[in-house]
Amino acid sequence: MVAREHCQMDATAPELYERYLVPAITSIWAKDLLDRTRPTKGESVVDVACGTGVVARLLDERGPSGGCWHRPQHGHDGAGPAG
Repeated sequence: MVAREHCQMDATAPELYERYLVPAITSIWAKDLLDRTRPTKGESVVDVACGTGVVARLLDERGPSGGCWHRPQHGHDGAGPAG
């Protein structure tokens, strides 16, 4: 009989997505999106919660000169369901 090793994930699916896919893929897309759209002061940017919030976080990192937006008070970090 062959012994089989049982492997388990060390985090939830959203955490693994954030850890591996965001840095490798989606953050690159987010940077490209913001570079192409170039939001400016007075414009609104809406994150419709279709991912981990990487676009909104990157816009936040770029600071107020990159756009004008409302940051939700609940402080959801995108690594799982809000609430």
